[in-house]
Amino acid sequence: IVARAIQRQVAEDGGRPVFLDVRHLDPDMVRRRFPTIGGRLATYGLSLTTDLIPVAPAAHYFMGGIVADSQGRTSMDGLLAIGEVSCTGVHGANRLASNSLLEGLVFGLRAADWIAANDPRQPAIAPLSDSLERGDTGTSLEAMRAIRARIQRVLSVHVAVVRNETGVRAALAELDAIGEQVKTMDAIAAIEVRNLLLLAHEVTRSALAREESRGAHFRDDSPERDPRLDHRHQVVHSLSGSVERRYGAHSPQESIP
Repeated sequence: IVARAIQRQVAEDGGRPVFLDVRHLDPDMVRRRFPTIGGRLATYGLSLTTDLIPVAPAAHYFMGGIVADSQGRTSMDGLLAIGEVSCTGVHGANRLASNSLLEGLVFGLRAADWIAANDPRQPAIAPLSDSLERGDTGTSLEAMRAIRARIQRVLSVHVAVVRNETGVRAALAELDAIGEQVKTMDAIAAIEVRNLLLLAHEVTRSALAREESRGAHFRDDSPERDPRLDHRHQVVHSLSGSVERRYGAHSPQESIP
């Protein structure tokens, strides 16, 4: 709610920032409670206790991830996913503060118990090994950083805390254009950029497909919940080059189909 209000205000003010004001609080208490933030602001010549602090929404937690069961197992034998990289169904549509720490502890222990009782080792995956052996053919790190920054800008503008069909479709068009550029890359470091682009595409397509608002997903052209989607999340599965999208149960599973 606060993030959406900030973004709306910034848009209405032509990009001017919203400011956090804690000057009315006891300076010693502020410095004691927030030493890291205070130190970071000092590097920019700002004081947390005497200045207005510009603030903006930022990506804080990824609530999607690789679908994992109650032991952290995924649909790929030998691959376990735990914590923020996984999707276990425990967070609902919006993670509560600090619940991710508890998730990591619980599912980390469950995964460790399963590994201790089983032998999850698998042969090397040939396609991945082949892609790593191709090596760098000249794509510069600067070029890949520029593409990464471009992907981040596209999602920050069109697929952030407030979404709508017009913006999401604009994001898809820009991501498709970036994809054409990425096709020409053949470097080990470019694997991360390709994966980032794939993830950006699927997050954006999912935002377009979910014509409702729920939790952290808010569309100002569909601001109400759709009861048909209660306790359902989108599952994306790539098979033989095609992508299948379905709605799955949003609760911890004993096994992954």
